[in-house]
Amino acid sequence: MATNKPIETIRDGNLKVVFWENQGENGPFVNSVVSKVYKDAEGNYRETHSMSGTDHLRAAELHKIAYHKDRELQREYYQSNERDGEPERERSRAGRQFQRSQRPARTR
Repeated sequence: MATNKPIETIRDGNLKVVFWENQGENGPFVNSVVSKVYKDAEGNYRETHSMSGTDHLRAAELHKIAYHKDRELQREYYQSNERDGEPERERSRAGRQFQRSQRPARTR
């Protein structure tokens, strides 16, 4: 069930990655958004996707962490669907992609 609250947030100073649960044709899946938090002239907190050069370096590290967190969350959704008895063809595409990426590499 999708909620209006993020399921996970990762921060580095004023940069953050927020993970959201969404519902698709094949069940729930996870999306994320990277943003920069700042205060406007009136002192209200705002978010932007505009970043400076050094923000990009920090955002790159956040993207790396977010990638691994996304894989972990997708695995949780995949396992949850499996426990619920959902057949393979009904699982989300991301869950199937994750399953394939975990297969051992072929050796000759």
